Amino acid sequence: MFGQGSKTKRTGKRDAPPRQSATARNGGVNTIDEHTTITGDLEAGGDIRIDGKLIGDLQCQGRLIVGTTGIIEGDVRCVEAVIEGRYTGHITVSQLLTLKETSTVSGSIRAHQLAIGAGCKLDGQVAVAEMTAAAPPVEKPAAKPAALATS
Repeated sequence: MFGQGSKTKRTGKRDAPPRQSATARNGGVNTIDEHTTITGDLEAGGDIRIDGKLIGDLQCQGRLIVGTTGIIEGDVRCVEAVIEGRYTGHITVSQLLTLKETSTVSGSIRAHQLAIGAGCKLDGQVAVAEMTAAAPPVEKPAAKPAALATS
């Protein structure tokens, strides 16, 4: 009766119940709100949404969403990502990386697929290629030499 969907008047068939993603079934979505700053590394077993600030590395077994007020300064490895805010670091995405028009991204990107919205600010190295289980991590660019002081 309840939770089985509702009958439609035309066909008498029941509507299918809404589908949940695998990550939603395995723990839902973690959220870091815009008034929160986390300094340190994070591991998320499912999806994560960041509207606040993360200074550190992130390992995510699901989808990462960086909201318009979100900021990440660190390296990220995830399955899928949508960036609307600011990201600085080296990101590896095994499926689709979407950079929205409001995003500002600086660093190295490695993804299986990449979608970039008009207006996105992107500064760094980009590699779009088929990802394998043994895919190497994103290479960090060599540190720039310090400027020589002249007197």
